[in-house]
Amino acid sequence: MPKCAPYQSFNEYSDTTMIKVTAIPYQANCEALFNLLRDLPFACWLDSGKPKSEYGRYDIISALPATRLVTADNQTTVFDCQSPSYDYLARGRYNENPLSLIQAELKKLTKTRNAANNNTAIDDIAIEDTALEDTALKNTIAKEAMPERSFAEDAVESTDDNNGHHDIPFSGGAIGYFAYDLHKHLKNSASSNDNQDVSPDNANIHQKSNAESLDPEVGILNSNFDDMQVGIYHWAIIQDHQRQQAYITSLPECNPLTLEIIKGKLSGLANHAVTSANVATIEVEPLAATLSKEQYSASLSAINEYILAGDTYQVNFAQRFQAKYKGDPYVAYQQLREAMASPFSAYLQLGDQVIMSLSPERFLQVIDHQVLAQPIKGTLRRDKNPEIDKHRGVALQNDEKNRAENLMIVDLLRNDIGQHCNPGSISVKTLFGLQSFPNVHHLVSDIIGTLKTESSSIDLFRDCFPGGSITGAPKKRAMEIIEELESGSRGVYCGSIGYINNNGDMDTNIAIRTVSCDGELLTCWGGGGIVADSNADDEYQESLDKINRILDILSPKA
Repeated sequence: MPKCAPYQSFNEYSDTTMIKVTAIPYQANCEALFNLLRDLPFACWLDSGKPKSEYGRYDIISALPATRLVTADNQTTVFDCQSPSYDYLARGRYNENPLSLIQAELKKLTKTRNAANNNTAIDDIAIEDTALEDTALKNTIAKEAMPERSFAEDAVESTDDNNGHHDIPFSGGAIGYFAYDLHKHLKNSASSNDNQDVSPDNANIHQKSNAESLDPEVGILNSNFDDMQVGIYHWAIIQDHQRQQAYITSLPECNPLTLEIIKGKLSGLANHAVTSANVATIEVEPLAATLSKEQYSASLSAINEYILAGDTYQVNFAQRFQAKYKGDPYVAYQQLREAMASPFSAYLQLGDQVIMSLSPERFLQVIDHQVLAQPIKGTLRRDKNPEIDKHRGVALQNDEKNRAENLMIVDLLRNDIGQHCNPGSISVKTLFGLQSFPNVHHLVSDIIGTLKTESSSIDLFRDCFPGGSITGAPKKRAMEIIEELESGSRGVYCGSIGYINNNGDMDTNIAIRTVSCDGELLTCWGGGGIVADSNADDEYQESLDKINRILDILSPKA
C-alpha cells in the first residue's frame, strides 16, 4: 500500500472539527470488504463498479446506522439504534416532509469538510502499511481561503490524478433509497411537524410485510417496499480507486462499540477471499413480463395520442419483469456487477429485503455548492464486433431522434436545477456525450450550476425529484400519463439511491437497471423515452436491451 507524507494541517472551515480516519488495506475489488460486513444490520454499499467499470472512483460501505427513517402510508417513522443490542426502536412517526426529517437529523451531526487542494489532502494524512492504524484528520480553515476551481474536476468519473478535490466524499450522514412514488409525499406532506409518539411495542408499524400482494386489476404480484428507507450512518469505509487507498472514517458521534465491531469484522481481511459469498446460492424461477408485446404497443399508441394532442412531448414508459426466488440475492449481485459493472451501482441490505442497482446514471451531485446533473437519454445495443460496435456508437451520437430526446431532458433539468441555482450559473458542459457500458451505448449530457447560498442540496433534490430522464416532458403531465398507463407501482425503480453527507454534499443515482427482492419476489424493470416518431417494435426491443444482461443472469440455467 502506498505511503504518504506525515500529517500537516490545512484550512477549511473557521471552526475546528475532527474526523477520525483509519487506514485499511486497499482492495481493487471491494467485494472482499463488503463480504465481511454485509451480515450487519442495514449494510449498504455504494458501488463504483471497479475494477471492471471504466467510470467511477469511490466505493462507500457502511452498516449499523444510528437512526433510520422509513416512509410509508403518508408518514415517516424514525427509529433509533439501541446499544448494545442494535435493535431499532421507534422514536415517533411524522407527517412532515420526509426530506425535512433527514435534514433535521443531519443538522445534529458534526460538520466536516475535506481539503481544498487535492494534491495535498490525502498526502497529508499519515498512512501506514499496518491495517487499522488510527490517525486524525484535523479540519481547520477559513472558508474564504479556498481557491477557485472548476466543478468538472470534482466529477466522480474523473480519473486524472490532478482532478477531484473531495478525497473523502462521505464522512457520515444519510445513505438510502428514495422510491419513485416518494414524490407524492414530497407534495402532500404537512408543512408543520405533526407527529405522534410511538411506543416500542409499535416500533415496526411502518415495516411492511414481506409477503407479496396480488393486484386484482392487472393480475400481477406487487412487492411491498416502503417509499423511502434512509439510515443516518456515523462511519463509513471509503475506497478511493484513483489513489488506491482505503479508510474508515467516523464522526465524533459514532458509538465506540460500532467501531470495535467493524474493526473486528475487518481483522480477517487478509485471509478473506472475494468469492467467500459463493457458498450461498440463489434459485430464480423464470422471469415473466407483466405486459404482453401487444399490451405494450397499445400503451405506446395511447402515449402517441397524448403527444398528438399536445399534452406531452416525451413519456418514459416502462415494463416490469417478476419471478419468485429462493436464496441469497447477494450471489446474484456478484454475478451482475461482474457482467455489467456500472459507476452508480448499489447494494442495500434492508432486513429481509434487498435492493441491487447496476445504474449507469447519476441524478444529482452537489460538492461545495457546485451542482452536476448527468441525464442519460439515447440508447443503442452494443455489438460483439469491435469495428461494428464503434460505428454504432458514432451512429447513436448522430441520430436525430436520440439527440432530440436528450435535448428535451437537458432543457427540463436546466429548469429543474434552476430553481435552486444562481442565475447565470447553469451551463451544459457536455451535450450528447457517448458513454459505453457492457450491454449498451448511451448519450449522456453534463449540466452544471452553482447552488444558491440560501438553498441546500436537499432542497435541490426535493424539487428535482424524480429525475426528468425517467419521467418525460413536460414533467407533471408525463408523470400523470405514466400513472395512468403503467401497471402497478414503480417502487424503487426510477427513484434514487445515494448519500447526503453531514456537510450537505450529495451524490445520487437514477435507480435504473435495478432489482428489488422482498424475500420471495424479485422484480426488475426496463423502459425508455417515447416521442412522436417512436416505433413500438424498436422501443420494445430497447427496453429489453437495457436489461438483457440482468434477465440472462437471473434466468434459470438448464
